[in-house]
Amino acid sequence: MLTDDGGRNTPRRSSRDSLRKKLHWLAVVLYMGSMFHLSSQSHTPNLERYGVKDWMEHGAEYVVLGAIAAKAAAVTWPWSAGACGGFAVILGTGYGLSDEIHQRLVPGRKCDARDWSADVAGSALGALVFLIWNRFAKRRRSNV
Repeated sequence: MLTDDGGRNTPRRSSRDSLRKKLHWLAVVLYMGSMFHLSSQSHTPNLERYGVKDWMEHGAEYVVLGAIAAKAAAVTWPWSAGACGGFAVILGTGYGLSDEIHQRLVPGRKCDARDWSADVAGSALGALVFLIWNRFAKRRRSNV
């Protein structure tokens, strides 16, 4: 449908926006799938010999999830950046809990509340990264 908005709401733009949304959510789903795959392994690489603690691994994993989930929410729904960040924290918290329960069923792995805490903190930090990036990008666009 063509409108009198200078071509901003044309079918081409609509399909491009739809593809953009799908690609963002595909990134989230693929990332979560890779996390599930790693959680399914009885033996994972031991990074502690390099000084990387288990909680650091969990936190880093969920920083990425929080940031990409917040971005996917931002391109999908007309929410504020804060609401998108909140959504990412809720998603990361729930997924982290399900991941810990899943690990309980994997031989050689365990369910650990400290790991879940790192998942939640990582998701929140990822959402914060998104919020900072979003604010920076808005300022940059307004200066152009």
